[in-house]
Amino acid sequence: MKKKHLATVKEKALIKLEKDKLARRAYDLQESIKTHEDAVQAKIKAAQARSSGSPERDLGTSTIGKKTKMTPFPDDARPNPFLSREYETLNTRLTQSSKIDAHTRGIGGMALHMRKQIIATASDDCLWKIWNMETSENIMTGEGHKDWICGIDFHPAGSHLVTSGSDRSIKLWDFM
Repeated sequence: MKKKHLATVKEKALIKLEKDKLARRAYDLQESIKTHEDAVQAKIKAAQARSSGSPERDLGTSTIGKKTKMTPFPDDARPNPFLSREYETLNTRLTQSSKIDAHTRGIGGMALHMRKQIIATASDDCLWKIWNMETSENIMTGEGHKDWICGIDFHPAGSHLVTSGSDRSIKLWDFM
């Protein structure tokens, strides 16, 4: 009888251990399900925010490194009007006619005037300058950008100049 009692106590202890293991496993599964449900809810909210035009977006998803479908270029079936033109041959031996030390820092852009022998330069020193191409003299200097100037061009009429810079501004200059 004592042996039966010991066997029953042992069996009861093993059943209790098994019950505790199963309870722990059930708790872990419930936590896992809750975590997955929270992730799904977050994705649903992010999708709703994207579709409603809200500035919030899911920063966890990225297309970098993923293969995305690219839009193909359209076929260009238009005729090229320049194919039938005859052009003079370009002298292959180009030589430097003059050099102008224009700015104190790097030049980010330049433009040739359509009618006059002048050239405009834009620089990292926050200045733009107009130069006479024949005499290499500085005709005009402009300042007004707070940071480097990256773009410069003449208006087709030739009476205005436009500059753009890293100060996020575009300026129109009337220099005539």
